[in-house]
Amino acid sequence: MGTGWAAFAIATWLVLLLNLMLTLRTVRYLRSRQRADQLAALRESQPELELGAPAPEFHARDLSGQPVRLSDYGDRETAFVFVSPHCGSCARELPELAKLASLARTGSSAELVLVSDSDTPETDTWLAGIAEQHPEVTELRMVIGSHTDLLARYNPRGLTPYFCQLDGHGRVTARGGLRSPYWAAIVQRWESGTNPARTLRRYV
Repeated sequence: MGTGWAAFAIATWLVLLLNLMLTLRTVRYLRSRQRADQLAALRESQPELELGAPAPEFHARDLSGQPVRLSDYGDRETAFVFVSPHCGSCARELPELAKLASLARTGSSAELVLVSDSDTPETDTWLAGIAEQHPEVTELRMVIGSHTDLLARYNPRGLTPYFCQLDGHGRVTARGGLRSPYWAAIVQRWESGTNPARTLRRYV
């Protein structure tokens, strides 16, 4: 009988532990959904950023989990390029974006930063797959935009690939798709190594 009661007690504790784990998981899921719903509502209410206006603050993390904020890029021209692991065009653009990012840093002291709309594991797997054929993409700077105000404020329509460019004073100077004339002008300037201070004025 003692053995039976011991087995019953162990089974009871296991059931209680399982219920506790399920409860905690449910709470985390509900909090995550609440946060996602809040960001979705924010995205729907946000117009695209106004050209010439100061860029809004944001909080996100990079692939290694380090925090990323607007102030990290406040002293130089920066283009945030929004991409998605579910976007075929984005995958095709990545090798060229990697080359462009290198030219931007060396020739124009500018920064090109990718912003993924997915979580870290999915984004990491996506990049690793592309890197098998194009190892240069591992040099790209990637920010995780999933469930952040960066995605909600800077790309409220959730378009990919899409860019938002800031000047060295944190003002929005251009935005749109990677087939827009604004992006073509940025690419041409970075490829030629032109000083951004002399050319950004025409966008604001």
